[in-house]
Amino acid sequence: MEPSKVSLNEKLLPSKDIFSRAELLYSLSIAYPHYKENDFSWIIAEFLREKIIFRVAYGRYSRKEAKTYSGGPTNPLVEQVRSLFLREKLRVPFVVFTSGLLNEGLNELIAHETLIVEVPSRSMEFAFSLLEKHFPRLRILYNPTLEERSHYSRGDSLVIFPLASRSPLSHERGKISLEKLIVDIFADRGLREFFSTDEAESLARTFLSMYSYDSRALLSYAKRRCVQSEVKSAVALSGCPGVKFKEH
Repeated sequence: MEPSKVSLNEKLLPSKDIFSRAELLYSLSIAYPHYKENDFSWIIAEFLREKIIFRVAYGRYSRKEAKTYSGGPTNPLVEQVRSLFLREKLRVPFVVFTSGLLNEGLNELIAHETLIVEVPSRSMEFAFSLLEKHFPRLRILYNPTLEERSHYSRGDSLVIFPLASRSPLSHERGKISLEKLIVDIFADRGLREFFSTDEAESLARTFLSMYSYDSRALLSYAKRRCVQSEVKSAVALSGCPGVKFKEH
């Protein structure tokens, strides 16, 4: 029997929801003891083509298709700022998001949304001037402390913070990636206003259990921001069938 003609029986797969290529090859070797390892590549390709399994990371597969994080809920102002930066051909990485994206994991909804803009430190003054020019009626705070935000920020506002170096970025320019959001929940003072320290791990676990993520990018960024142990703990505690890992 040709490898391409085998019966694609789901029972041939490892029982785990997420499994390595080695585990998959072992299961196939039990089902087809006369095949060589090269033959299994064709079988795996057929499983993928028929969407019986999904590749969710390098050498890792899942029975379920991963749900990709799209950057959270947005609003017209977020899109206006992103469009402005793209139109002005801002040649540095930037991230624009609203504090409302945290509502997906918090018990109490955030009453007043804050728009957070992050650009590299060297570009913060330029971004500030650009935003002041195009949004003269909006209160814009430049790298404020928590005390300054509490004092000056009333209702909806916009704050500019430095973008951490080598932040994991979304493929869609200007949107926040899930890997960055998870780490920043623990490390970024820009988000600290919106939830208590005790809520951080629970909030991170909620996102990790709902969406796919790149584990290598996540842990690498966590290490650079000195919150590796906190993120590893959240990853371990979120270990439910819904957790997936994106292709690197």
